[in-house]
Amino acid sequence: MLESYGRVYKLKSDVWSFGITVWEILSLGQVPWAEVGGEKDLLRLLKRGAVLLRPEYCASDELHEILQSCWKLKAESRPSFEELTPQLQSIYDVSNLYEKMQNVGGWAWIRTRTF
Repeated sequence: MLESYGRVYKLKSDVWSFGITVWEILSLGQVPWAEVGGEKDLLRLLKRGAVLLRPEYCASDELHEILQSCWKLKAESRPSFEELTPQLQSIYDVSNLYEKMQNVGGWAWIRTRTF
């Protein structure tokens, strides 16, 4: 993100944007940083390490941590898409779903359906 202000776009800039897009989806279309006055103020906040708060519909601590990793200040510190893929798959892996649901809500069963 910050590197794009110098008009240097890299794959890691896309990772930043991916994290923002997922945040927008999980917040049901809220505008990120809507309360910030302008680009210069936003840039100053980002340089201080500010990140977006966890969206209301982000049910997973792991997903929120992934989003935060996408917003690392230094582009080289952000994960690649190759690194993000297995992280996201592990969150939504059906074989782990039963265990995760038990930990969250104490559900004794999960109904599955094939189409």
